[in-house]
Amino acid sequence: METEMETVFTSLDEYSEEEKLQRLLKLKLRYFTPREVANLMGFPQSFSFPDQIPTKQQYRVLGNSLNVVVVAKLLQLLVS
Repeated sequence: METEMETVFTSLDEYSEEEKLQRLLKLKLRYFTPREVANLMGFPQSFSFPDQIPTKQQYRVLGNSLNVVVVAKLLQLLVS
């Protein structure tokens, strides 16, 4: 599997957009959901985005955020 992934990614430039998509689909990879990204970033389970925020914007906002657990620890060290 690792060799196949490496082969697919190193030779992607040689293919059309449709062929690239087909080759990537064979790997059966997926993106993390915004909820999974929020979990990795340390956001509480109660955190959610308003319904009108598109998924693409959710990824952008999460990508520009800091890990909540790390920031909390740094603030604790700063004030103690």
